[in-house]
Amino acid sequence: MKAQTAGLFHRYIPSGSTWALGYRLASVNARGFGLQFFVAVLTAITYYGPAFFMQMFIAYLEVDPNRINVREGCLFVVGLILASVLSVLSTFLPSCAYGNRLINVRSLAATLEYINIRA
Repeated sequence: MKAQTAGLFHRYIPSGSTWALGYRLASVNARGFGLQFFVAVLTAITYYGPAFFMQMFIAYLEVDPNRINVREGCLFVVGLILASVLSVLSTFLPSCAYGNRLINVRSLAATLEYINIRA
């Protein structure tokens, strides 16, 4: 029995080939790839946020030595803190969220069954 692939290019990919397998893997995991791409872009953008706000804050300190407009300086400090927190969260939270999914359920079940048999 030949494997059927569904999707846009299913007519052009011969079934049973490595291309069909690759296409099937890509189509099944498309949501995960998209989510990982979004998180990578978010992490890349937020990585430069603290440096941007630090540069703006230092420019404010150089331009306004008498501290006439304090709100502008406070805005840069709050932006620096928020950008730092967002950068840390966008770096570490996806690894925590994916951590539960990366465990192969079958191998975990086989390991637990092995432990129960040995006990």
